[in-house]
Amino acid sequence: MIATVYVDESYGDTSRLLVGGLLSSWHKWLGFTLAWNSLLDRAEVPYAHYLEMDRNKGPYADRTVWNRGRKSAFLQVQYDLMRDWCQMGLTVSIDTQLYNDVYRANFPKGHSPDSAYGIASKELIVNAQRHANEYFSDVESLNFVWERGHQNLPNVQQIFFEMKDSLGDKAKSLGNFIPLSRTEAVALQLIDQLAVAARRTESQAKKKKLFADVPQGADLATVEGLLAPSETFPIFYHELTEERLLWHREHKVEMNQLIRQARRNR
Repeated sequence: MIATVYVDESYGDTSRLLVGGLLSSWHKWLGFTLAWNSLLDRAEVPYAHYLEMDRNKGPYADRTVWNRGRKSAFLQVQYDLMRDWCQMGLTVSIDTQLYNDVYRANFPKGHSPDSAYGIASKELIVNAQRHANEYFSDVESLNFVWERGHQNLPNVQQIFFEMKDSLGDKAKSLGNFIPLSRTEAVALQLIDQLAVAARRTESQAKKKKLFADVPQGADLATVEGLLAPSETFPIFYHELTEERLLWHREHKVEMNQLIRQARRNR
């Protein structure tokens, strides 16, 4: 099985970041692309983008056409396509203040820290591998797609290839890192919606203290009040805790040392 994860993020405010990913096999994504383009044709818009629609910008500027009812119906079809064609969803949440206090502060000299976005993306890559191997027994290659031109793309790309270089055989299922535009890969338009929805439901759940007893990596379907995926479409929630951020700091230093050693041995 050759699978691909499409990745995007959502910022609630300056102190919180959520990175989300959608995973499916290549033939599932092919079917999704046909269904998604059909949806756009019926809606008479060139692309889907949550914030533009929410704020009546771009192709959604006509408020008489893109009223609340039309928006809700359009989003519902997007959710339906997500459940029909996607095999797995993942989200990783990070508190940027905790990142600064725990990870970035007193970072070992001679090593460059990753950005908060980079760490959240690395956590997503690690857990996408883990959950894919748990759910599917035949994952040969797991590719990752980020939006081309994204300001954090260089850091994430560096992290991805550092993982491949340092982990060796353990990273054999890591496929390719593929930058694409939202028109080249329409699934990036869908993950935009998942990231926004997951960040909003996470915020609501935290206010209701629904996450109090949720273990790391829990399927969001088991948490009352959160996204409600189908039985065949689990969404896994992860939050970067203090313990996990310390692990990332140690792992970054270890990877740098392994990479430097490998380069000296060449």
